Amino acid sequence: MVARSNRYERWDGSQEPFGRDAEDLFDRLAEDLFQGGDFDYALHRLMSRGWRDRQGRKLPGFEEMLERLRQKRLQQLKRYNLNDVFSNIRERLSDIVRRERQGINERLEQAPDSAKRVLQKIAKKKQEELDRLPEDVGGAIRQLNDYEFMDEGASQAFQQLMEELKQQVSQTYFKNMTRTMQQLQPEHLGEIKEMMKALNQMLRDRMEGKAPKFEQFMERFGHFFGPNPPKTLDELIQHLERQMAQMESLMQSLSPEMRQEMQDLIASTLNDPELQDLMAELAAQLELLSPRPGLGSRYAFYGSESLPLQEALSLMERLQGIEDLESALREGYQGRQLTPEQSAQLQQLLGSDARQAADQMSELAAPSNTPTLGEVRDKIEQRYSVALGQAELAQDSVAGRKLEVQRATVDLKGSARLQEIRAALDAEKGGGQNAVEGSSGSTPAIGSQSAQPSNSAIPDDVTKAPEQA
Repeated sequence: MVARSNRYERWDGSQEPFGRDAEDLFDRLAEDLFQGGDFDYALHRLMSRGWRDRQGRKLPGFEEMLERLRQKRLQQLKRYNLNDVFSNIRERLSDIVRRERQGINERLEQAPDSAKRVLQKIAKKKQEELDRLPEDVGGAIRQLNDYEFMDEGASQAFQQLMEELKQQVSQTYFKNMTRTMQQLQPEHLGEIKEMMKALNQMLRDRMEGKAPKFEQFMERFGHFFGPNPPKTLDELIQHLERQMAQMESLMQSLSPEMRQEMQDLIASTLNDPELQDLMAELAAQLELLSPRPGLGSRYAFYGSESLPLQEALSLMERLQGIEDLESALREGYQGRQLTPEQSAQLQQLLGSDARQAADQMSELAAPSNTPTLGEVRDKIEQRYSVALGQAELAQDSVAGRKLEVQRATVDLKGSARLQEIRAALDAEKGGGQNAVEGSSGSTPAIGSQSAQPSNSAIPDDVTKAPEQA
């Protein structure tokens, strides 16, 4: 994967923090605002339903992503079951016992006659111990821990199994830590228990309102946490919560009988009561500090494919990751941003389009040194105001042009009518002068009709104009 470099600077209002792709978001929000509604409703609808980018590609919203994650979880539940997570361990224990019995018989056959009677008594006792091994793997491992093997191959196979189980159990609690923590070697148990005591003390201080001494803790025990140690106590707590939630989810998803068997297996594998008490205290305090009602979740498996223990723990990790993603996406409505790990996991589960959509939507609510949601709101509402103003201007210009056309039409008709009136008046004036010249200067009689101006030549609308005015 090619590394992507980033350049950071303080927000001063001049930058375009969202990139060209975010223009699609602003356009869609402005469109929703233009159609009616407020900013909060438009933003919630955009985040919920998704949108199309400028290439016409559909980018999913939070609701679609949540539904696809739910389907991913259901696929796992329909496929697997936890009816026999210890089958692989049980088979290996049976093979170890078989090899031990075979080794005992070979020792008897090869023993000289002088030592055979004594060896027969020892062999009989060993066989009886093997016959009394419990059927559950936890009890069998506990007894085999105290058993002295006669066959070297069986002893080595049992030690190898124990090392693998220790790593599986310890990685569940201490993943991404050093091999010292994961292997739980006897020579390091003392320092590991000191670290656990100091860690539990920090958590007690946190719950009691005291200031935990995290810096001193990391100076003393930071080498346990690998090349990328946690920077704060909160980061360490979140990491431990996720790890212990996997084991707790597996415990809750097992039947009561298998849950007890799992507890016995862990106790037999660690084989150190003090370390077990420290880990139990750590789990209890993490549960009290967790915002969740419990560290783990119970999953109802109903598939046909059985899983061994290691794969069951890996499955719990995947399901826990899906749940964390669902919670993060729901909190995206309130502006929470996905972590880089969550974004990568979202891409792995749902594809690059889901990651792109989630990253862009989470950028709408940024930290203090980048534009806030209020600034984004102002930008969207400014776009809305501009679009609304443009629409009003467009409407006004259309109405104005219509009015101008109407006025021009009225002016044209009025001008033509005025010309008709003037022509009529001119004609009337000319007729009166001709009549005077024809009368040879005589004065017409009063009441003479010819002396009266004729109104027939003047249009009605002119004679009525004063009354209408």
